[in-house]
Amino acid sequence: MFSLTTALPGKITSDYLNAFDKLLDAYGRIAETLPRLKNLAEAFKDSPALLTKLALYYAEILEFHRRAYKFIRRKCKYLDSS
Repeated sequence: MFSLTTALPGKITSDYLNAFDKLLDAYGRIAETLPRLKNLAEAFKDSPALLTKLALYYAEILEFHRRAYKFIRRKCKYLDSS
C-alpha cells in the first residue's frame, strides 16, 4: 500500500500534509455556510440583488474548488513520477 509519509522526505511530506489539512479545513468552512446560503436564497427569493450576490458567492466556491483540484492533481502527478 502506498503511503505519502514514506514516499516523500520529511519536510516535503510535512508541507504537503499541511497544505491538504488547510484545504480540508477550507472545505469544512464552506460546507458550514451552505445551509445558511440556502436559507437566505429561500427567504429572499424575490430579491434579485441578493440572489445575484449569492450567485457570486457560489461562483467563488466553484473557483476555489477549481484551484484546489488543480493543486491536488499537480501534486499527484509529482508523486506518480517519483
